[in-house]
This record gives sequence, structure tokens and C-alpha cells, in this order.
Amino acid sequence: MKRPKINRTLQISLDSNEFSCMLTYADFKYKKTQGHVSHYKNGLTDVYLSSRNRFILHLFDSTNIRVSEMCGLKISDLNLESNEFYIREKGNNNVLKYIVTKGGKESARDFFQDRTYFHELKKNNLENPEYLFHSRNGLPLQQRTLRSMVCSYALAAGIKKSILGRTHVSPHALRRTGARILHDEGASLEDIQVILGHQSPATTRIYLSHSVGVNNTREIMKKNHPRAD
Repeated sequence: MKRPKINRTLQISLDSNEFSCMLTYADFKYKKTQGHVSHYKNGLTDVYLSSRNRFILHLFDSTNIRVSEMCGLKISDLNLESNEFYIREKGNNNVLKYIVTKGGKESARDFFQDRTYFHELKKNNLENPEYLFHSRNGLPLQQRTLRSMVCSYALAAGIKKSILGRTHVSPHALRRTGARILHDEGASLEDIQVILGHQSPATTRIYLSHSVGVNNTREIMKKNHPRAD
């Protein structure tokens, strides 16, 4: 019997504290892996992977870009000095994005250093070196691998959100989370639409109107319903 498809409107998002927990775990894992680099045969590769994952999560936090845009980043797209980079949005439009968080800037600097060591280690075994992110085997990072990483980091950070029995913390959930956080902090619908790269404000409204985590509905109803007990 096939598992029923998950309705897009039911896709979960995290709250700000949960997203912070993921980022904290990514920082912790990177520093822990750094400390053990000399003890393992694949130490430099493990440091690169934890550095890559940490930078990716901080980029999601800082920019709310799509998973396809993340995997499509090339080294020439990013300016480390100005903390700016270009992405190719739907329609092949080049759009400038900004790394605005402290964690994003720090993880970017660490990643570029670790990336250099990884490239030297792989040498001729690196495919398409112009891409920003690569897998353990030296292949350009695939969307499936990125989705798996986000889910595993969420679980490791103690976040166990699911729909229909399936853990469902995905890059898209992080993108929705970022939109909701901006909205909660006072950003306008129009500004969020531009940040997310939506052509229609109706799409942005869907992100915001369905951005409440499934596990949070009880608390929200109790807090806001006039007859809640």
C-alpha cells in the first residue's frame, strides 16, 4: 500500500529556537571534527564535510535561498570580502544575495580554507571544481544529499518533526522558517517576496499562512482563542 502524499500546505517549519539549535549543533560538530582531524585517516575530508554542512545551514539562515540555488553555486559567484554572492533564480536571472549573519560570515571564512585543503587532497579526483560544494567523493553536491544532510542535522539537534510518520525537516522547511521569522520580526510581505524570489505575492502569502509548525497549533490556539482553557 502506497504512503499518501504529503500536502504541500502541511509542510512544517521550525521556530526560531529550533533553527538556532540546528546552527549550534553544526558549529559544535565542526569544532569537534577539527579537534580530531589528526586522529582519523579521512580527517581532512571529514573536516571539509562538517565545514560545508555548517556553511550551508548558515547560508539558509542568512539568505533563504532554494535548494537548487544552493547546489548550483559556483566559486566565482561568491565575494568573500563583501560577503555577497550571486544566485541564478528561476528564469536564469542573476540575483545578488548577502550574508548578513555573524555565523554566516564566520562559517564562510572557515569553509573557504577547508575547501582549499580538500581540493589539494583530491587533486585530479575532483569533478567540476568550479562548483562551490562537493561530496566526499569529489562530485558536485546533489540536492538529494543536501536534503539528507538537513534532515540528519535536525535529528541530531533534537528536532523530531514529522507528518504522517515521516521526518520532514527539509531545506524547504528552513526556507519557510526564514520567511516566518522575517515576518514575525516586522518585515513586510513585499520585502519577503523579494528576498524569497517569488514572482507573485500570493506565493509568499502561502508560505506565511501555512508556516505554523504542526506541533505548535495547540499552543497557538490556547494562547489566542478567547474561550481556551
